[in-house]
Amino acid sequence: MKTVFEIQRIKQVALEATTNTKVISSPYDVAEIAKQTIGDEDREVVLVICLNTHKDVIAIHKAHIGDVDSCPISCKEIFKAAILNSASTIAISHNHPSGTIQESQQDINATKTLISAGDILDIPVIDHVIVGFNNPNYNSLRTAGYFN
Repeated sequence: MKTVFEIQRIKQVALEATTNTKVISSPYDVAEIAKQTIGDEDREVVLVICLNTHKDVIAIHKAHIGDVDSCPISCKEIFKAAILNSASTIAISHNHPSGTIQESQQDINATKTLISAGDILDIPVIDHVIVGFNNPNYNSLRTAGYFN
């Protein structure tokens, strides 16, 4: 007979973070959180911002850490943060250590995959924002037209 294990608890360790943005009402708000959290990282980092039904920030999670010019994105890790925090929606952000905010084809493809996964899980992705090291600007993939 095969042994089956029951998962009784999934532990999430929380660290208190301070951010000036409490509600997400625009891509600018996502960019501000990303700049505060990962804007000065020396490698690409993918950030998941979990939101409740009122678009209040309820959690911020560094889902992936890559290298200086790439960071693969896994839907499992992105939506794990959302599910563990009972998020109604999420915003994704990542940084470009080079300072450029231009999206790559890999960024576009990952965004489309995340949008599809969010639709299936009923946790919509409201934006994917790219910030660059020492760059005051940002790039919203929603504003750029990559969302439906």
